[in-house]
Amino acid sequence: MHKFNIVFMRNYLLHLKSKSFIALLITPIISVLISAGIGVLVAGSTNNFDNYQVAVVGDSSVKSELVSKDKDSIDTSIKSESTAKKELKKDNIDGYIKVSKENNQYKVNFVGSSSLDSDVKTDLLAIVNQKQSAINVKNSNVTNEQYKQLSVKPAFKSSITDKEKKQKTDQTSSANTASIYVLMFISYFFTIIYASIMSTTIAKEKGTKISEVIFSSVSPSTYFSGKVGAVIALMATQMVIYTGVGVVAYFILNMDPFFNSLFTSQHVLISTFVGNIFSINILFIFIGFVISIVLAAICGSLSANVEGASKSAQPLVFLILFIFVLSFNFVNNGSSDSIFSQVGSYIPLFSSFLMPIRLINHNANLFEGIISLLIAIFFIAFVTYKFSNVYKLFMLNSEEGSFFKRIKSALNNK
Repeated sequence: MHKFNIVFMRNYLLHLKSKSFIALLITPIISVLISAGIGVLVAGSTNNFDNYQVAVVGDSSVKSELVSKDKDSIDTSIKSESTAKKELKKDNIDGYIKVSKENNQYKVNFVGSSSLDSDVKTDLLAIVNQKQSAINVKNSNVTNEQYKQLSVKPAFKSSITDKEKKQKTDQTSSANTASIYVLMFISYFFTIIYASIMSTTIAKEKGTKISEVIFSSVSPSTYFSGKVGAVIALMATQMVIYTGVGVVAYFILNMDPFFNSLFTSQHVLISTFVGNIFSINILFIFIGFVISIVLAAICGSLSANVEGASKSAQPLVFLILFIFVLSFNFVNNGSSDSIFSQVGSYIPLFSSFLMPIRLINHNANLFEGIISLLIAIFFIAFVTYKFSNVYKLFMLNSEEGSFFKRIKSALNNK
């Protein structure tokens, strides 16, 4: 165990301090910050554009009711028409509404640099119409009983069908779709990146005397496990950092009124999205990473030298690309519960893409997900155990040739 810790810590710290990892860690954060900054600027300019302000002068009762409904659009500091005209000339307001009552009739006059906001106009007319109706009833000598009869409105009953209920879950549906695509792209890009890191790390020791010296003091299985564990820990470190940055960013942004309002209005979408990501699905992503790292280590040990690491990893890269495209088609075609998807969701590496899709779409239950996860874990343990026994043979074999020829040559030297 002591030797494993030495190998593990040495490789982990080596990767952690490397410029390539720092660039890999920072680049996505910078990209998100730039995108968020652009979004904030656009939102800010839109918010400024939508900062509609009008003044209301004249009838105080109409003004008070309108302010209670549209306080964000009414400048209550302006009390007179003359002041309103001056502020309009200075472009401090978009217009003013003058409400007056002559000969038992309400008169509304709007003067502005643009049309009166539709919401303000609707509320204003509703208030004035109500007051005008009260005056009309009073002047027509209509009794209370007659007024009640005149005020009878048609009954309206609404029965919500299942289809309409389903339409009200659009926010949840959008969150499910978004989380599926996010999980797929995370699985694809980070799997490719860390598979490349792993294969290159292993291949660096090919064609040198380093391996022979190391294997004379450390067992091949211990050395292999330490190197693979270091890359897995590196990947876990990056995931933890991103999670921490995301949580901190959420709480900081939530202090801002604009983002607080946005998060509140999109609560269902956000909670559903986060729930889909930080569930058993994140375990499938992690297990998928581990499988690809172990397979990449095997590919790296089969390369003739470090220059051939990328070529040796090509079968794994093409396999991951195939699974990604296949999963993408299943989602786009709405066939995430087809027989191929069902079978594939239990095959290691395939399951890291397909099972989260089926779980999010409720095509599979938690029990099925756990079974698929256990199969993938067993596959990792089996492949790691078997390969660690022949790791030394693969590393010491430097024969050129095809992928399968190098495997055959290494095993023949056993």
